[in-house]
Amino acid sequence: MLSLVLISLYQGGQVFPALAGVAGLATAGKFLSLGLTGLVVVVLLLRSAAKFVAAKLGGPRGA
Repeated sequence: MLSLVLISLYQGGQVFPALAGVAGLATAGKFLSLGLTGLVVVVLLLRSAAKFVAAKLGGPRGA
């Protein structure tokens, strides 16, 4: 949302550099969090699939 405000202010020539910097950091943090969340989801899915295959093949239970 802050990015939209900055874009509208930029067109009017009234951008505050500090506010633009904060928006840039917030956007970078958002994408970093999104990437980490995706990585965690993939790891958890692979772990569940490995447990499922091990159970079907009669491997160790639990863990």
